[in-house]
Amino acid sequence: MGANGTDLVDDLSLGEKIDLVHGAPDPDGKATGYVPGIDRVGVPPLRMVDGPLGVRALGAQATAFPASIALASSWNPELAREFGAALGRETAAREQDVLLGPGVNIIRVPHGGRNFEYYSEDPHLTSRIGVGTIEGIQSADVAATVKHHVANNQETNRYEVSADVSERALREIYLPAFRAAVEEADVRSVMTAYNRVNGTHMSDHEYLISDVLKDEWGFDGVVVSDWWGTRSTVDAARAGLDLEMPGVELEEFLPADPEEMDAPDGGDGTDDGALPPLPDVPAYFGDPLREAVETGDVDESVLDEKVS
Repeated sequence: MGANGTDLVDDLSLGEKIDLVHGAPDPDGKATGYVPGIDRVGVPPLRMVDGPLGVRALGAQATAFPASIALASSWNPELAREFGAALGRETAAREQDVLLGPGVNIIRVPHGGRNFEYYSEDPHLTSRIGVGTIEGIQSADVAATVKHHVANNQETNRYEVSADVSERALREIYLPAFRAAVEEADVRSVMTAYNRVNGTHMSDHEYLISDVLKDEWGFDGVVVSDWWGTRSTVDAARAGLDLEMPGVELEEFLPADPEEMDAPDGGDGTDDGALPPLPDVPAYFGDPLREAVETGDVDESVLDEKVS
């Protein structure tokens, strides 16, 4: 973080810092995720919108693009760039800042409910198409979000299932597309998965978030949770999660019209039904994180890194 950024963070109160690391209701009612700005120091709001197959701004029309698996079947990274650029332009036209895509998880389970939304069972093809798509999205001055980090390969029991994966399999199969997104495409955001990996929820996974993604690959963008995918305050903060979404209670998030209701993160309806146990507060990174900083359970420098 440069000197100007350091000065800006130092000028924020603890409450203002907390407001920047979890979501809130979008006053325009269009964004999938919204972080309020801080007018006092010139920080604008941040608007995040689904998704990999089209820009799902609530209440707005959208282009229904071909499924990701169809794009990958072209074996054409240049076509992926054109596709990404179209997604990026439409995101910008809807006055959104961040697109929640692409998804680069490996198609492994034949009946996986989101296989259509991913690219391939092959890590190299997934990497090439993913990099092209991200470069296209970000050419429109919109941040792409590569997801779902990592080993998110089934919908059944997706909030609790543990993908037990060897280090070699992680390195050779599940991580390459995420690494390419960071090191080649300079993706600006990474979304953590709902599932556990080797017993640890991804929002709490210090090894895969801090050690691999941030330290080894040099990722300096935003690590955002999947919607209601944060499972703790202190562990997630220390693990490297930067932004909790959506930061509002379920009833406040979903539209009143039941025909508009969908699962968080644009789920396809094939999940086994229930959301994970929701916190008894709207956001783990809200008042609980403030209390953790005040008591010293989380050092304020950790919060400052998230804000920056």
